[in-house]
Amino acid sequence: HPIFKNRAQMKLKGNMTHGNDRDPLSSELVEAFPGFEADDLVVSYATTNLIFVVDPDTLEVKWWRVGVTDYQHDPDWEPDGRIGIFSNNHRDAKYSTIVAINPATYQHQVDIDGADYDFMSDINGRHQLTPYQTRFVTSSRQGWAFEVDEAGEIVFSFVNNVNSEEKKAMHLSEAWRFSEDFFETAFWENCP
Repeated sequence: HPIFKNRAQMKLKGNMTHGNDRDPLSSELVEAFPGFEADDLVVSYATTNLIFVVDPDTLEVKWWRVGVTDYQHDPDWEPDGRIGIFSNNHRDAKYSTIVAINPATYQHQVDIDGADYDFMSDINGRHQLTPYQTRFVTSSRQGWAFEVDEAGEIVFSFVNNVNSEEKKAMHLSEAWRFSEDFFETAFWENCP
């Protein structure tokens, strides 16, 4: 196509924004986020490295930030008033990161550096802050889900291995950590 100057631009043609996740602000967390209301959505547009907050009723964009993350996924409202984001670091980085941004001050920091754990997922990465003050991370390309405590120690690790000698694993899009009482009955007791 004549308006695209190189191959990278051509790849964007069919997916100019790549909206990949949205998270509504819960009424339990709204006090931690001045200027926002319950049900406001934090949205990720990976291709443009854009995170923004929008009122779903009026479509007013209340806040936005570009460039703190790279081809990110999974923005989450967090109890400390920050938005946590899985930065895939799709383009040239060797590792992915979990970045947190304070929307009131625009200050950001890397909460989990992939270099410390040897994790890289150039697409489809996920994370979850748990009620146990741990962060559960899914590195999809590595087929790896792991949980890190406040001290930075891995307290849980699962690899969806295909061939451990060659370090090959199946894609693991998302994993979740549930509390022990999440299921009303032990579902496996009903399995034949």
